[in-house]
Amino acid sequence: MKITLTLALLVATVAIHAQQLVPILDPLIPVTPTNTNGSTRPRITLVNDTIPLVTWTKTGSGNGIIYSSRWNGTAFDPAVQVTPSGLNVYCSGDEGGDVAARGDTAFIVFFTTDSRTFSVRSVDGGMTWQDTVRIDHQAPGDMSYTPDVQILRGGNPVIVFEQSDMTMTLTRMKVCRSSDGGQTYSMETDAHLGVTGIPCECCPPALLVNDSMVYVFYRNNDNNLRNIVMTVSSDSGNTFPVISEFDQSNWTISACPTAGAEAMFYQDSILATWKSANKIYYGCGHAVNGGESPHALLEPSLASTVVQKQPSVCGSGDTVVYTWSDRRTANYDVYVAISGSGPMQIATPSLFNDTTGTSENGTQQNPHAVYANGKVHLVYQDLVTGIVIYRVATVGGGVSVPELEPAEVVNIYPVPATETFSYSSASTETATVQVFSVTGALVASYTNVRSGQVLNCSALLPGTYTVLVTDAQGNESSSKLIKH
Repeated sequence: MKITLTLALLVATVAIHAQQLVPILDPLIPVTPTNTNGSTRPRITLVNDTIPLVTWTKTGSGNGIIYSSRWNGTAFDPAVQVTPSGLNVYCSGDEGGDVAARGDTAFIVFFTTDSRTFSVRSVDGGMTWQDTVRIDHQAPGDMSYTPDVQILRGGNPVIVFEQSDMTMTLTRMKVCRSSDGGQTYSMETDAHLGVTGIPCECCPPALLVNDSMVYVFYRNNDNNLRNIVMTVSSDSGNTFPVISEFDQSNWTISACPTAGAEAMFYQDSILATWKSANKIYYGCGHAVNGGESPHALLEPSLASTVVQKQPSVCGSGDTVVYTWSDRRTANYDVYVAISGSGPMQIATPSLFNDTTGTSENGTQQNPHAVYANGKVHLVYQDLVTGIVIYRVATVGGGVSVPELEPAEVVNIYPVPATETFSYSSASTETATVQVFSVTGALVASYTNVRSGQVLNCSALLPGTYTVLVTDAQGNESSSKLIKH
């Protein structure tokens, strides 16, 4: 693939102290008591950042129907039918609808078996749902499918979806927006221009938004080389001039693997996770210029025979939560791994479906999670009972992973810094000062600096950084910069 962005990314020689957090798992809770309403591809979001709202699709004979259920404090409310029975929703284990919430406003997006995309809105936190609204403006003979949704401040949704001709040989990645709370949607704009190749024909895309910044993640198909691409817009999704390919796993496969990426904001970076050649990777790209840090395997020591799939990622602050399903035993199970120090290679995943009883001695997959206030809210599909399972994991005590640090330490002040910072040391010589994000990306550099000199850090996003000071003799010292 041709990358249109010239990268000059250095990886810090200073390793960041890492901590794997052990999840404390609450009991399993069924979202519905029976399999009457189905369970395919459950998704979860939080209303007002506190109340779990779960959606899923009933598939099989008859029309596909989306249902939702909201936590009432002690159990989940009875399932609510979201889509009308005459609208046949398409859903499988790897493709289907998605949900997002901001405050009391929630949106579900989905596509039908005749490849049209729709949204439906709730303004009471998922207790009731309004009429469906058509998203796409496709030409006759085209198809649109696999939408994802995010909500801007003020309640307006942004949608990404894939569009193709009927042969699925001319695929495009499309973004559209609403300025009236989801009642109507703008004409689609292209999010894939400038990338050599075409979007993979049925791998679901993912979306992140932050004010005027829009980030689209999709699997590209460049003559069967199918790496994950991030394209970045700074004008609310009208153009996507920045292209980043932090997936360099170079998975070559002649058929669509139906496996997309999931992503989250992490300080000054975008953290994504994806499947490539039956293993799960993660990697970071800069939130403004797209610059990539090297990707890594989530579990580098895992046996080559183990098949992993359906990864997702969420978190806040320095907490990062990965979920996925794999078959390291006789059946597919669902796993969670939590880091308290940002992205890292996870060595100790935790099984979060129950294997002690007969009810779940079988296949569990399609995990999804959200994180808030020290708790991970998990859902997955139990293919044995045919219901959706919910579970809370509290972020508990950690297992520290010691890593090398430079012997000398300098003091950084003020704490926290806002617009400027300085360092203090006994040396009066000039030095080079480098600032690294917790992902190892070099985000700022200053030369010919002396102790006490004021340095501008106004361009840095709020977060924690490592400051590396190197004198003329090559001696290194480091400390932490906290930016507000």
